[in-house]
Amino acid sequence: LGMAQRGGSVVSHVRIADKVYSPLIREGEVDLLLAFEKLEAIRWGGFLKPDGYALINNFTIPPQSVKLGINKYPSDEEIKESLKQRTDKFIFIDGSQKAIEMGDIRILNVFILGCISSLLNFDLDIWKDCIIKRLPKKIQQINLQALDMGREVISNVAF
Repeated sequence: LGMAQRGGSVVSHVRIADKVYSPLIREGEVDLLLAFEKLEAIRWGGFLKPDGYALINNFTIPPQSVKLGINKYPSDEEIKESLKQRTDKFIFIDGSQKAIEMGDIRILNVFILGCISSLLNFDLDIWKDCIIKRLPKKIQQINLQALDMGREVISNVAF
């Protein structure tokens, strides 16, 4: 899982199993890669297993080397070709755009959770209950809508 924060990268490993022997996932063993930015999908694509899934937020944050003209940001086609070396199960999601259209970019995370929830075997009520229990009442409804929208986006995808 890659995220940009203050221009840097944050990587998190999440393991779900009856017994977890290590908090880290080895390269080539990731079932689901989530990239909040397109270049992150290339950076971490090697961690995907051959039949793994990649969900990529269709969002660009050019690194400093691109801003300075030293490097070129890869085209969407180049990103797709890089991912195809690992898996055919990937999708670019307009998550940032959907969150903005819904009125608050901060719901992007829950929109992405909605996408993920369609691929994981957890009851929908568990996801919704977690949102209700952990978020203030004034932002629960928009986040529940974001969760549903993320699920809808993935339900229309044939991997």
